[in-house]
Amino acid sequence: PMNWALVKALIVHGDVEFVLVDKRIQKRLYDYAVSIGEDRDWLDKLFHAGNKSMVRHARRHRDHFHVRYFGARSQE
Repeated sequence: PMNWALVKALIVHGDVEFVLVDKRIQKRLYDYAVSIGEDRDWLDKLFHAGNKSMVRHARRHRDHFHVRYFGARSQE
């Protein structure tokens, strides 16, 4: 529950480009979010939109997240 709360807060309240986490953890986050009534369409956009997904797979990221924020300088 706390990991989903963190990921959701980052996405909803931060200027996040994407979050990297292992696909096994993504499944657990997704399943938990569905179980508490999060909108499946929104979750599918976050998790299952291919290279446009905000939550993306990264090997060896089972115990931590990497979060990439949009940055004005890097966007130039």
